[in-house]
Amino acid sequence: MEPATAFERDARTRTRTAGLLPSPTSPTVLAMDWHPDDHERLLEQIWAKLSGAKADRGAAWRTPVIATQDADGPQARVVVLRDVVPASAELAFHTDRRSPKVDQLRTDPRLQWVFWDPRTETQLRAYATASLHFDDALADAAWSRQHDGTRSVFSTARAPGGFFRRGEATVEPRVNFVWVVTKVASFDWLWLTSPEHRRVRFDLQTQQGHRVVP
Repeated sequence: MEPATAFERDARTRTRTAGLLPSPTSPTVLAMDWHPDDHERLLEQIWAKLSGAKADRGAAWRTPVIATQDADGPQARVVVLRDVVPASAELAFHTDRRSPKVDQLRTDPRLQWVFWDPRTETQLRAYATASLHFDDALADAAWSRQHDGTRSVFSTARAPGGFFRRGEATVEPRVNFVWVVTKVASFDWLWLTSPEHRRVRFDLQTQQGHRVVP
């Protein structure tokens, strides 16, 4: 990929001035002053950004895409990032046990997370393996952290994707709740706003990063 041209850099400056991007001196930008040549520090920054997204509803990385697969091919959708555990390289989300993604992950637990932040022009792909928790202590603990609005999502009588009918009776929501913990094996990080596009791939078992061609 070619470095940003003077015109592109000027366009970003105009966009930032118009309020569509944060100022270069804002906390958002300063917090994402990436260090692509220091792979240990960069990996720490990635985990910090993920952890921050879990707690910040306005963070771009809070609503990533996850991709699974079934007999018809790839299946991708947006989820909400619900938990981040850097020490064990885990990312988690919840879903409805009647959702097609549950059967997809039972058949093949491999999935890919895709995070994109348009303000810092940073993409992160996380390659992971999922474990499904229905009625165990992990699921109970996750359920206890959900507010009433989230819990009500699981009370519909029909499965996700079913035809909606107003006024239908609801069901006990807890039985439909699934906590999905994914163990991340590797990260693929891409930054598009540096003078030259930068990409680093991390093996999380060895904690080693390697620069690769964008």
